[in-house]
Amino acid sequence: MTNDISRQTIVVLVILAVLISLLGTWTVLTEVSRVRVRGSNVASADVRLTILPPEKAQPQEPEVVSTTGMVAFRIIEPPVKG
Repeated sequence: MTNDISRQTIVVLVILAVLISLLGTWTVLTEVSRVRVRGSNVASADVRLTILPPEKAQPQEPEVVSTTGMVAFRIIEPPVKG
């Protein structure tokens, strides 16, 4: 088996991989510490959405807003009229 990689080559590759990993971790942690959050400090809010049939809808120009967050929906069946 003369085609095997020498132990010295393997050690150098492992050390190189560890150094690259440490450098990547340090870079990510440095960038995360620079993140600044802008906006209000509202923890939660109520949002109500009414879906109208097309004949009752009044088209409006949408307002462009850039934000992020988590949204959860609870869909409620309309009350049965009877």
